Amino acid sequence: MSFWHPLATVRQHPRLAIVAILFVVVAVDASTPAYLIFNELYLVALLPAIALRSRRWIWGIVAAAMILTMLVAMGGSPLRAEAPASITLANQAIVLLVVILAGVAADRHVWALQRRESAERRVAALASELRQTLDLAPTGLARVTRDLRYMSANQAYARLVGRDAAAIAGCSVEEVLGAEALSVVRPYIDRVLRGEAVNFETPLMTPGTGAAWIAVAYRPWRENDGMTSGYLISLTDITARKQVEQTARERSAELETLIETVPATVWIARSSDAAVIHGNRFAHDVLRMPPGQNLSKSAPAGERPMHFRVMDVEGEEFEPDNLPVQVSARTGRSLRNVRVDVLFDDGARIALIGNSEPLRDANGSPAGSVSAFVDISALVEAQRELALENQHKDEFIAMLAHELRNPLAPVRYAAALLKPGAPAGIVEQVRITIDRQTMHLARLLDDLLDVSRISRNVVTLRCDIIDLRRSVQRAADLAAPEIQSHQHHFSLSLPPEAIWVYADAERIVQMVGNMLSNAIKYTEPGGVLSLVMQLDGDGVVLRVHDTGIGFDSEAGTRLFALFSQLHRGSMMSQGGLGIGLSVVRQLARLHGGEVEASSPGPGKGATFTLRLPRTAAPLQADRGQGAEVRDLFRRDQRVLIIEDNVDAADSLAMLLRTEGLTVIVAYNGNDGLSRAEAFLPGVILLDIGLPDMSGHEVARALRQRSWAKDACLVALSGWATEEDRRRSQEAGINLHMAKPVDPQQLLQLIAESPATAASPERIRQ
Repeated sequence: MSFWHPLATVRQHPRLAIVAILFVVVAVDASTPAYLIFNELYLVALLPAIALRSRRWIWGIVAAAMILTMLVAMGGSPLRAEAPASITLANQAIVLLVVILAGVAADRHVWALQRRESAERRVAALASELRQTLDLAPTGLARVTRDLRYMSANQAYARLVGRDAAAIAGCSVEEVLGAEALSVVRPYIDRVLRGEAVNFETPLMTPGTGAAWIAVAYRPWRENDGMTSGYLISLTDITARKQVEQTARERSAELETLIETVPATVWIARSSDAAVIHGNRFAHDVLRMPPGQNLSKSAPAGERPMHFRVMDVEGEEFEPDNLPVQVSARTGRSLRNVRVDVLFDDGARIALIGNSEPLRDANGSPAGSVSAFVDISALVEAQRELALENQHKDEFIAMLAHELRNPLAPVRYAAALLKPGAPAGIVEQVRITIDRQTMHLARLLDDLLDVSRISRNVVTLRCDIIDLRRSVQRAADLAAPEIQSHQHHFSLSLPPEAIWVYADAERIVQMVGNMLSNAIKYTEPGGVLSLVMQLDGDGVVLRVHDTGIGFDSEAGTRLFALFSQLHRGSMMSQGGLGIGLSVVRQLARLHGGEVEASSPGPGKGATFTLRLPRTAAPLQADRGQGAEVRDLFRRDQRVLIIEDNVDAADSLAMLLRTEGLTVIVAYNGNDGLSRAEAFLPGVILLDIGLPDMSGHEVARALRQRSWAKDACLVALSGWATEEDRRRSQEAGINLHMAKPVDPQQLLQLIAESPATAASPERIRQ
């Protein structure tokens, strides 16, 4: 038992030890001569014991000194009076000294013990606080011995490995982490046991975290002798950081992919001096530079691109420091909607527009810039072409007014000549003039309509197998008056045999007519024109040659452009809208052909060549049509005209009456239905835009009459689109013709009409 151990007893119970000493002193004092023994020792020793109990030994010394003083003053000890006075006084002094020394020694011992106990309590408190602190730390901490057994671990470490902290101590690393995890970290353990400081990151599969990323720090644990007895472990779960890093890498890859695929130039300067500028693939392609090459105009000599210049919209070259990407990098300014042009040494030009934004460091100072520019070369070119087109349109409108006024003037003059009693020669000349000028107006209107239809892709060809010679001959016949008026020498050369093509006969006439009209317009009076048709392999070639003004190679590239004219200004008197040749090209391509122009040069004439594919002959060729038409022409044909324009109706009626036809006129739809019921016409010429009812409604009403089921209904209208023709057909109209109608064509149509005059009696049967 520790109580009987002397030193332990004194150390643990100092006051009890003093009391024991006091009893010993009393026992010895009782059996010793008075003058030899410190007979007052027992009284003095009692007081330090009391003082020690109260931990106030200084007061015990004071009290002992007072008692000794009293004893000396009384002449000795009350218990041993027989002792000599000198001995008693010495005895008292020695006793006092001993008591003082004993008290001091005892109190120092007790004080040392108390300090030790206090220190131990503080150490224990600090240890507890340290344990609590370690348990609260987010980092897992543990100590492992050299034989790979845990000495301690905090709560964070226990959570990471999926164990209880108290149960980890004494366990092996393999027991805690598992064999697979141990195999991962074993190379690092070997290194730390050799005395190295080890840091690494690893994906670790543990019972606590499952698949996780752990930042591991191993530090050797050394004893006083410097030997490594184990190691300390620090574990930090960096899974969230790794996820953020992975997300950042993915976003970075996405951004890089976006930058590389976006159809815009991206320039990046990562320093304020912009001495090095990186770019995406599109930027290198635009600047005609290989990937990875420095794009900066401020690059050191030998790296600076020299094969292009950067210009502003005024045509002034940018200095390198004034380029948008460099201004933003140097000044920190944002630049928006900046237009630059890149001019290459070979003359090529690229227009760019974009923005530049500065990059800043942690202090907010400029640290570079990012610029993104898009190629607007096509837009700039389109704007230039649009401006040119608008200019051409303005000129076209002015020319259109000129072209419309020109034929109206002779018509008006001719009308003034038609006075009562005018000579027959003048009347005939007026007739020719009016016919020629109205045909010119009709051709102008047809060209304008064709331009609109072609631009909207609504041109519909009414193709059939035709003899191309007939359409070419007709075009030449229509152009003959104009050729004669210009005093041109004209020759026509056609093959003797039929040339079969699958085409729209009217469009062929239009194309050849426009080519002839162009040659007439640009050939001086007295010049020579020729139209030649030749076979060319599987196709046929039409060549219109003139000895006119010709053109150069540059002009030849724009001859077939819309609203284009040669020698604009100087040739204003020649007229023309600049659309005829454009219509020819578009119609030729719709027929599977092509048209081209050539000239030896200005003043040397020109040749326009139209190529069309041939086709096989029809099973039954239509021969002798002219004779058949003449045979079918019947002078007793009845014609009803329904037209709200009085002048147009009356003049057309007079024209038909001169040919021996029986004609009546109605000026609205209802009147037309009434007159038709009484007149029983074989041919009805019907305007579509009537005031009371439409021409289509009139046609449907007529087709309800039994007598009119076989009548020939012809629409005469200013509306002549394919939709208009379709609506007329649905209403029961046989043919839709655009105003103004060629009188000869109309007479031929009436002659070919199968409807004949019949008596009311026969119809009603």
